[in-house]
Amino acid sequence: MYKTNHLIVKEVEEQLQFFNLTLGKLYLLISLKRLGKTAQPSELSDALSLTRANISGLLNTLESNCLVSRRVDSSNRRRILVQMTDVSEKLLENVLPVYVKTLSKRIQARLSDKEQDQLI
Repeated sequence: MYKTNHLIVKEVEEQLQFFNLTLGKLYLLISLKRLGKTAQPSELSDALSLTRANISGLLNTLESNCLVSRRVDSSNRRRILVQMTDVSEKLLENVLPVYVKTLSKRIQARLSDKEQDQLI
């Protein structure tokens, strides 16, 4: 099971390199979109089960690539809000089909015809 997971992750990461992304960055963008396109770093940390330091590192990289922006919450100046950019919205539109296709292909390759029929 570990070996299969490792192979799938490796192939997905290779596909994501074309978009200058890693799985961590992709999952953060997906979580941000699911949370309503604006969220606090602590919400992202909870959603992804990552430390706040890891979230901060991912956000720094994504912000330097213009994929997210951070701003102070006007209603509570102690809170930082993270927001997707138009660039990240378009990037997700292009990346998600590749991500899903890669996962589907690798998973189906491991299933028998009968198991594949059961999924449909």
